Amino acid sequence: MYETLILSIAAAEAAALVTTRRLWRAAAFAVLITAVVVHAALVLGLSALACALPALFGAAWFVWAEADARAAGIVVRWAVAVAVIAVLTPTEAGIMPLFSNESTLFAQEAARPLEASFAAVFLLTVPANRLVAAVLQCARGGGGEPLRAHRGAQPGGVCGTGPADVLEAAGGASAPAARRGLSGGRWIGPLERLLIVLMAASGPEAAIAAIIAAKGVIRFPEVSKDDTGEKAEEFLIGSLVSWGLAVAAAVFITSIAQGAWAVPAEPGSGM
Repeated sequence: MYETLILSIAAAEAAALVTTRRLWRAAAFAVLITAVVVHAALVLGLSALACALPALFGAAWFVWAEADARAAGIVVRWAVAVAVIAVLTPTEAGIMPLFSNESTLFAQEAARPLEASFAAVFLLTVPANRLVAAVLQCARGGGGEPLRAHRGAQPGGVCGTGPADVLEAAGGASAPAARRGLSGGRWIGPLERLLIVLMAASGPEAAIAAIIAAKGVIRFPEVSKDDTGEKAEEFLIGSLVSWGLAVAAAVFITSIAQGAWAVPAEPGSGM
């Protein structure tokens, strides 16, 4: 059921990025979560219970995100998600028979790793950016404030109630300034995480070290100008969180690709 849980989280995060209007976000989420449930039932062959639980979790995630835009809320939400996925994901096939529906005609077991991998890759982009920013804000002591989603946000924070509101406010007043240069932080993080996942899957560990070193070289001038050491601390915390997310995604994708969580063939099937 791990793949449906991740797809439900991805649906909630994707809906939050669609529009700044809360009603339209809710409508987008309803469409996406319905697609996830139908897909889980017809393609993945999951039981009604296994379809309902991720849908409820995704709905709780979406409502929580809309109601709580605090940085601490984002960190706690992701921690809960990791814990739930770890608990509900069986390490051996057949350990949770209630979650499987063998009578489903269109079930395609081989599709599971691909879908879960796509969802994990999506979560490494903008959603992961928000998580890293939330961790940094909590480290600065601003966990109780709405997430300041970009480096140019005003110290007082931004004030919408949902993720899209935060992103819109972050790009509002300072948008002219942002257009004068690259929004490096918004691109470097996702590209770095995706490259680490790609390199981890293909094997060249030296390339991963080169990516990490390149980031340090790029940030060195900015960090070296700060006599207080705060920039270096923020850089280290943000980098460790980002790399941790990339490594976790790489381990997850590699595990499901190797069939560690796949349902084995029936006895006597010759496989």
